[in-house]
Amino acid sequence: MKTDQKGGLIRRFREAVESLEIPEELLGQPTVTLEGDKSAWIEGHRGIVRYEDDRIEIAAKGCLIRFCGKELRLAVMDRDDIRIVGRLSSVEYMRGERK
Repeated sequence: MKTDQKGGLIRRFREAVESLEIPEELLGQPTVTLEGDKSAWIEGHRGIVRYEDDRIEIAAKGCLIRFCGKELRLAVMDRDDIRIVGRLSSVEYMRGERK
């Protein structure tokens, strides 16, 4: 019976995604929101790969996200989100670097 409930929930989720016409390959992808050049929010991360005051690298599904700048630091980090603050100069998505 539990399998039916879980299977039903998964089926309803897939139906909802299909009705929104969201491409399946985008599900689970990270979201990066820049707030000017002062901060960035990363949703859907998989951890920190590198942490220095001029470079922070974040693992995400299918890529590595590199933030470069000055005086960079983590302001928030939890299971789902990371907030980087400092003086951002660039953001790079490196496909195939991290899965």
